[in-house]
Amino acid sequence: MLALFGQRVDGCSEERAIADFTAVASASRSRTRNTIALLSRFGLLKATDGTRMTAVVPEVEFHSSIASAVAASLAERIEVVGPRCLQSHGEDGLWLDSRLVPGSEDGLPLWLLEFEIATRPSAKERYWRITPLHADVFLRAARTSNQDTVRRPMTAAQLEATLLAQAEHGLAAELWVLAYERRRLATHPLLDQVRRVSEENVAAGYDIASFSRRAVLHHDLHIEVKSFAGEKRFFWTRNEIDVAAALGEAYALYLVDRRRLTEVDYEPEIIFGPYTALVLSKPPGWEISPTTFECIAT
Repeated sequence: MLALFGQRVDGCSEERAIADFTAVASASRSRTRNTIALLSRFGLLKATDGTRMTAVVPEVEFHSSIASAVAASLAERIEVVGPRCLQSHGEDGLWLDSRLVPGSEDGLPLWLLEFEIATRPSAKERYWRITPLHADVFLRAARTSNQDTVRRPMTAAQLEATLLAQAEHGLAAELWVLAYERRRLATHPLLDQVRRVSEENVAAGYDIASFSRRAVLHHDLHIEVKSFAGEKRFFWTRNEIDVAAALGEAYALYLVDRRRLTEVDYEPEIIFGPYTALVLSKPPGWEISPTTFECIAT
């Protein structure tokens, strides 16, 4: 990425760099844009005029200041979403679960290795050892996050407001997915039948009825929308799981980051056949845990 900006003496526009980089690398436009934002934040890119930027070649001593900035950036995220990605191995120090690192969509985890904030025994190793120089900043983040989770009990009014906000988030995500599907199937002859089922039947087990492709004229795509912000985390009810099991590959989870709904090129993460993918299998990168149990006296 820095090479693209450094190829021209007078710099390069952000849009040109994004187009060039996505043409040669397997990265989305949104992730590339986020990486450019990180490069600018850490002082590796500077503006030459209103629309162009150029690369900054860091001096030797600049390496440590960038490393500190990268560590601080991840620590801020851990304070918000929690320290689930951190583990203490006693005398062996602090370790990081690379699959649970928050904000991986902008490539920040690789910066941890690039600037020697963490090391890994091999390229396929899931757990990375945080170097002693940076361990304290992550321990402080874990302490702060844990302190913030110990809150006073919510009043009835606060609980009502929280549930209302969650409902609003869910509705916004459903409407966004509905619009997304209608754009994807813009020339479908039954486009008006791509619709929100959730407003008609809350017990259907999915939110949106759609079509897998333009040639299909029967509803063969049943979409359950899950929104999140920060940590990719959602709740899946027993009824939804039962419907997913019955529908198989005709059921899909659309995971939507509600912070990015205004981005023009944002794409949801789609899991087709999630009963097999998440319940029957043990997919890497996911931790599936029951939150409630049904207890029946016999």
